[in-house]
Amino acid sequence: MACFGFRRHGVQPDRSSRTSPCTALFSLLFIPVFSKGMHVAQPAVVLASSRGVASFVCEYGSSGNAAEVRVTVLRQAGSQMTEVCATTYTVEDDLAFLDDSTCTGTSSGNKVNLTIQGLRAMDTGLYICKVELMYPPPYYVGMGNGTQIYVIAKEKKSSYYRGLCENAPNRARM
Repeated sequence: MACFGFRRHGVQPDRSSRTSPCTALFSLLFIPVFSKGMHVAQPAVVLASSRGVASFVCEYGSSGNAAEVRVTVLRQAGSQMTEVCATTYTVEDDLAFLDDSTCTGTSSGNKVNLTIQGLRAMDTGLYICKVELMYPPPYYVGMGNGTQIYVIAKEKKSSYYRGLCENAPNRARM
C-alpha cells in the first residue's frame, strides 16, 4: 500500500523503490486512452523484379473513418529498425512520398499499394508497414508482421557465348 501514501509506523520509507513502480503502474492506466491498436496486414514474401522494384499492399483495419493517415516503411535488421520512407496524406488527396525517390504509392480506402525502388541484393530483408491514423481522434497505430523482400543479384553475362564467337574462326577450320 506504499503507492497510496500509507505507511507503517516505525518503518523508514524507501522512496527510490516505491516511486518507480507506482509511476509505471499509473502511466499504464492512460496508454489505452491516447492510442488504440489496429490490425495491419501485408504479404509474407515478395520477390523484387530484376530492376530492383518490389511492390506490396499494406491493408489496415479500423472502426473509424480517418481523414489523415501516416504510412511508414521500416526495414528490420536484427533488433534494429530503420525507416526506409514515410508519408502523411489526407484521404481526399493522393498519396505522395515527397522528396523521396525510393518509395511510391497509391491509396484506396484502407489499402495502401507501396512500391520500393532501387533495391539491390544487399537490401534483401524484412520490411514492416506501420500505419497511423492521425486525425480525427482517437489516434490508432498498427504494424504489420513484415514482408520478406528478396532481391536477386543481377547475373553477370556469361563469357561462354563470347568465347564461342571469339573462337568461331578457329572452329570453322576444323
